[in-house]
Amino acid sequence: MKLSLTPHHVDPSPRRPLTTYLQKDWLVAIHVFIPQVEQALRHLLVLLARPVMKLYRKSGLVLKILDEILRDPVVEETFSTRVTKYMRTLFCDQRGWNVRNDVCHGITPPAGFNWMVAERLLHVLLLLGLVRAQELSSEDNKDEEPGKA
Repeated sequence: MKLSLTPHHVDPSPRRPLTTYLQKDWLVAIHVFIPQVEQALRHLLVLLARPVMKLYRKSGLVLKILDEILRDPVVEETFSTRVTKYMRTLFCDQRGWNVRNDVCHGITPPAGFNWMVAERLLHVLLLLGLVRAQELSSEDNKDEEPGKA
C-alpha cells in the first residue's frame, strides 16, 4: 500500500518549493516548506486515525499545534523519539531553532532566512517522504482481535 502524506486537496508537486530551494531563494523556500511539513504531519494523524483537533477552553475545537502532533505517541512510534525530538527542536522548541514559531510570528530576522535553515527543512521533508504504510500479513492478523487489524 502506498502512503502519501500529501492530502488530496494540496498540490502534490514538490517542484515549486524545490525550485525556490535550488534557486537559493531561501525566504520563499522556508515559507513554503514549513506549512508543507505541518500539513503532512497533520495528514499523518488522519491516516493513523488519530485526532487532529483538541478541545479549546471547553467551548470548541481547534487544530492541535505542531508540538502536540510531534508528541503524539503514534507519531513518535512512526518516526522514533529521536526524530520527533529533532523536529520539535527545529520547529517549535524555544531552546532549539524554533523555526516554525519564529517565522510564523514574524520575528525571524532577515539573516535567519538562509541555506542552513532551508536545508534542515528539506531534510525533514525527505524524512516525511520515507513514511510508508505497513500491511499486516495474515499470520500477524491471527494474534489480533477482530476489527483491530
